[in-house]
Amino acid sequence: YYSIDDFKKNITLLGDILGEDAKIKCNAYLAYFDGVVADVDAKLRNVVSEPETMYYINGNSDKGFYKTCGAGSTNDAIAKLSYAELATNSLIESPTTKVDAEAILSVDPQNVIIGGRYQHVLYDEIFAADEWSNISAVREGHVFKVPMSMAAWNRYSIEVALMIPWTASVLYPENYKFDAVNETISFYRTFTGYELTEEQANYILEGLTPDGEKEIASR
Repeated sequence: YYSIDDFKKNITLLGDILGEDAKIKCNAYLAYFDGVVADVDAKLRNVVSEPETMYYINGNSDKGFYKTCGAGSTNDAIAKLSYAELATNSLIESPTTKVDAEAILSVDPQNVIIGGRYQHVLYDEIFAADEWSNISAVREGHVFKVPMSMAAWNRYSIEVALMIPWTASVLYPENYKFDAVNETISFYRTFTGYELTEEQANYILEGLTPDGEKEIASR
């Protein structure tokens, strides 16, 4: 599924299947999710007149800067809820996952978000790539790596509830404040029963393994 509504329906279904205790937990998660969305909306609705553009690089496999997603994708849904516009929306539509290099460079995205196992490699490479050197996101240093824990936060795991405020905070740091470390610790305590240290929370936010290492550091 790609839509937020279908994602939430699956959480509800999970509670219905597993019984009353699970239903209470699933309902608590859905309330948290709706609260996060409402908070981002309340704080950005009247201050964002023109959404920031955001280009997503899918680094799950080693396929370079132009493996991505388009309109109707998970990341499109996240962008909309974060008051951003996916830079590929006018170029490709889900399930297409490759964009023409010249086309996306001509859009000149203001922000780049890199996910997947190769995110650290691609992060280093994009700053060294000639074709990206004059793109706003690279020139201004607005390139970000997706936090990762049980899953990358931009996937349809429960962590998508963290990806929305995280995205809003990196795109609009003056208008949306997000205490990422403490919220991460609180989230996993509440919904997984696991108590993270601040160090572990920072590893998650930096897209590192539980040992603080890059999953893939180089080719």
